[in-house]
Formats: sequence, C-alpha cells, structure tokens
Amino acid sequence: MNRTAQTAVQPAWLQQGAMPARAHARLPPSYVPLLGVATIISVVAALTDSMAMVILATWVSVAVGLYVLVGDSLLMWRRGGIVGRLAVNFGIFYWFWLGAWQSAGLDPAFPSPDLLYPGFGALVPPRVVAISLVGVNLFALTAMLGWRHLPQPHRLIARLADRLDPQPANWLDLVALGLASLAWVSVFLAYQGNLVAAVQDLLLMRAGGKTGPSADVGLLHHLHLLGVFGAALGLARIVLKSPGLRWARYLAVGLMFPLLFFGQGSRFNLGYLLLPAMLILMAPARHRLKWSKRRTTVVVFVAVGALLILYQGAIRTVGIDAARQTNVDLTAGLYGHDHFGAMMVAVDLADANGFYMEPMTPFFITHFIPRQFWPSKPYPQSWLDYNFAWTQGNAFNVTPSITGQYYLNWGYAGVLYIGFFIGWLARFCETWFSRLDIRRQLMSATVAGLLLGFLFLSFRFFYPLYFAYPLFGFLAYRILSRRMPRQRQGPGGSGR
Repeated sequence: MNRTAQTAVQPAWLQQGAMPARAHARLPPSYVPLLGVATIISVVAALTDSMAMVILATWVSVAVGLYVLVGDSLLMWRRGGIVGRLAVNFGIFYWFWLGAWQSAGLDPAFPSPDLLYPGFGALVPPRVVAISLVGVNLFALTAMLGWRHLPQPHRLIARLADRLDPQPANWLDLVALGLASLAWVSVFLAYQGNLVAAVQDLLLMRAGGKTGPSADVGLLHHLHLLGVFGAALGLARIVLKSPGLRWARYLAVGLMFPLLFFGQGSRFNLGYLLLPAMLILMAPARHRLKWSKRRTTVVVFVAVGALLILYQGAIRTVGIDAARQTNVDLTAGLYGHDHFGAMMVAVDLADANGFYMEPMTPFFITHFIPRQFWPSKPYPQSWLDYNFAWTQGNAFNVTPSITGQYYLNWGYAGVLYIGFFIGWLARFCETWFSRLDIRRQLMSATVAGLLLGFLFLSFRFFYPLYFAYPLFGFLAYRILSRRMPRQRQGPGGSGR
C-alpha cells in the first residue's frame, strides 16, 4: 500500500507526518488553558490550607474535567477519531473526579476514604486534599500536552500495522476459539481434571472461590492471557458482523465469559474482554460501515457493558447463588471507582515515609519470570507499604491510583512524567488504529484495543499485570498473522 492510499482514509489531525501544517490547524481543542486554570486554583488551595478553598478548587476541577469530557464526547459523536484522548479524559473523570465530587459534597467534606487507614482519623486534612487536587490536575494537563505535542514513532507503528489476518475468514474465528479454549486448559490442570469443583469455585466469586486468573499466577496464567485475546477477537468479530464462522466466535466468547465474569469477580478482566471491541468500533480506521452508522452500536455496547460491570461488582462479594436469593442493588457495583481517595492516602504516606524513588521499569521485566524459576521475585516496595498501611494486614489489597503511585515515588515530578507518557500512549494507539483496515487487520486492531484498555485500567495502578494482556495478545498476533505483501514498484516509481 503506498503512502497516499494509506493516509487518505485518516482524519487530517492524524496525518502530522504527511501534512503537518493542515494537521496542526485541524487538531481538536486542547483545553490546556482551562486545565491550567484548574491547576493554579488547586495550588492556591494547597498554599492557603483552607477547607473552604479546597472545596472551591474541587468544584472547579470537577467542572473543568466534565467540560473536557463532554467536549471530547460531542466531537467524537460528530466525526470520531479521538478514541485515545477520550479514553484518557473519561478515565480521569471516572477514576478521580467522581470520587472527589462525592467527597466534597458530604457533610463534613472529605471524610477518610477508609477508617481502616490510621493516617487520617475521621477527616482528611485540607492540605492532603489540595495536594491530591494539584496532582490530578497536573496529570490531566500533561496528558493533554503529551497527546498533542509529543512525537510519535511512525516507523514502529508501521511495523505493528504491517500484518494481515489469516485467510480465509473462517480461520480467524477458529483462531479465536482455539485461543479461548486455552484458558480452560489452565483451569483443567489447576483442578487436576475436576471441572465440577472448578465450576463450583467459579460461581462463589469472592465468597471463597479460587477459579480465575488469580488461581495461578505462573505459567498457567499465560494460557489465560491468550484466552482473553481470543475472546476479545471473537467479540470484535461479533459486533462488527464480519463474515466467517459465527458459531465459532460466539463459542469463543461463551467459553471465556464465565471465567472473566465470575472468576474472582475482577472487573479489569471483564474490561479486557469488552474494551477492545468497543474501541475498535470507535477507532479512526477503515471500516465496512461509516462512523455515522457505527456510533449507535457503540452506545448500545457501552450501555450493555456498563450493566454487566455493575452487576458483577454488585454480586462478587457474595457469589451468584447467594445473589439469586436477594434483591441485587446495582449501585453497589459502583464501589471501587474512587481513586481520588487512593491518591490522598498516597500523599499522606509520602509525607510520613518520604518518596520511595522506586522506578517501575524493572518490574515490567521481572514480572514475566514465573515464580517456579524465581520464588522470591520482588514486588514494588512502595506498593507493599501502601497496601499494608491501608489494609493493616487484612486479606484484601488496594491500588494507589496511577497518580498516587508516581507521587509516592517521585512527587510532582513523577506525576508530570506519567501524565506526558499516558497522553503520548493514547495518541500512539490512535495512530496505530489509523493505519489499519479493520476488514483485513482485525487481529492487529484487537491488540491496539487491548493496549488502549491497558491505558484506561492503569489509572488504578500502572503495573505489568495489566500490561500482560496486550503483550500476550501481541505475541499471538505476530505468530498467527501473515506479513502484508510488499507492493511492487513500476518503472516510474509508482505501485502497479
């Protein structure tokens, strides 16, 4: 495919390499001035140490975050394309500003996110709230700047997008089914063939169940990761109504869904099934249907997915059998979204212990060495201390939020770094999507969707456990896809 044909289908703002002047002129609004104002007001609140000023800064920050989210949503509805930036801004509002909004509206404002944590008492000090506001606003500001201004590695993206799905189309559905089946192989081995016990554990969810990705975090877990990629690929083919073996793609999703929905009730696992298909529908790539016809499907998909995640969150502590005997309150499924409270705990812990100065990069390497070969493999000390300080040794774990994680280690410098990186990664995924023909490169699009899903879910905790899903999807994609044939050049230099 020559460069002209490749860029002709991209929105102008994605074509910076080919037409920088026009692309820059048509970039979506950056909202940088508004985000800067919210940051400055948060800094003033931190300097005054007044709860009234902190509450005002919270309302301003939430209002700016909502304005940015609504603006990007309307732009997405009209012309599509900014799926990465929309994921970032939705993530900031969902993971941070909703919780801040709820806490600021209570009387008294900003109670401790969990009385089990001994650092606060009944209320969070105004200074800690204000520093948390500054951190989240800085994260939103730098993410926007990173998305807009940081250069993209176009050669690398071209390599990621240079492979085609296996042919004929029936094979792609069989590939999805085969990969999804591997997850049950890990369950079969873990339970020594006793699938009845496995299913019973599965339905208990967090009320004593062990089936799921957390049952074995070593070699068998890798089969589960491949299964998630297969099911995500099958679901994408279902919603796109691609030609092929429909029974195989439905069976692939059906095999994996119980493991992801019931197994330990982990919402991020279910997210990795649902997010790629939704993001592919929204992606700035070549589709069989125009965006004006796909966006209705996106709305329905989002509504169904949200209900599934709410229902899973509402029943996961009791299990499906107990849930049948009671009226399920779907609002209970909202618990767990508030990571503004997690950020405040990280700020307080940094005040008490100092900054840990612990880089995360080595853990993205050591994480994939199975414990069979390295039983004493380390975890990040900053997270171990954070988790113990909050849980006080009880049998559950907590995540510090991506801003809390980097503030705990590097202060505001860490927040600035990870904000720029997240914005850059969002644009990276958009550019990857823009090079794809979904009709022939759905496997590549599914990996890009998993990577963007990793970005969104990493707002809880930037950790290699979440990165394993796009990584193993990428490995399967590179092995099972075929190289795009190079276009032959005629005597005049143009493709024939």
